[in-house]
Parts: sequence; structure tokens; C-alpha cells
Amino acid sequence: LFYFYQIASWNVSDGGVIKRLYNDNIKKTLIPIPLPNDPEKSLAEQARVVEILDKFNALTNSITEGLPREIELRQKQYEYYRDLLLSFPKFPSSGGVPEGRGGKEVSA
Repeated sequence: LFYFYQIASWNVSDGGVIKRLYNDNIKKTLIPIPLPNDPEKSLAEQARVVEILDKFNALTNSITEGLPREIELRQKQYEYYRDLLLSFPKFPSSGGVPEGRGGKEVSA
């Protein structure tokens, strides 16, 4: 009913600033139902339509709400790994060369 309400063209009173939809207009409106002569198939088809509309609604919300959040999280992830990759060990501030920790001296 919600989706039908959005797409149906209604006779509305628009003499003022606020448009009004009268209950009688809604009561007189025929809403098409798939397979009206077979209630079992009709309900199955209606459930299928609802599933499609719910997926579409979830996708729309995902794009408008989920995508900005995903971008924000990816940015934080990028910054974390960038900082991790570009952070180098700090040498003592004695002004000298850091001490070696093993290895072999090579002479020419």
C-alpha cells in the first residue's frame, strides 16, 4: 500500500498551500492485486514483490547511509596503515651513530 500510495495519481484539493487527500478518494481507489482469482498464488506473488521492493529499499539506504560510512572507515584504515608503514624507529638523540646489534664486519 505504501508503494502504491507513492506512485498513484490522486485527486487532491490544492486550493490552499497544503494539499489534502480525502479518505473517500482512497476508499474508491482500486489497488491491483496479482492473480486475484487464486489466493494462494496471489499471496506468493505479493511476497515475491515485497522481497524485491525490500531489497531495492535496502540497496537505496545502503547507498545513502552505508556508503559514506564505508568511505569513512576505509579512510581510517588507509591512515592507520600509512602511518604504520611510514613510521621508522627513532635513534637516540646523543648525536652519534646507533650501535650495531650483531652482524659481521666486512673488510675490503
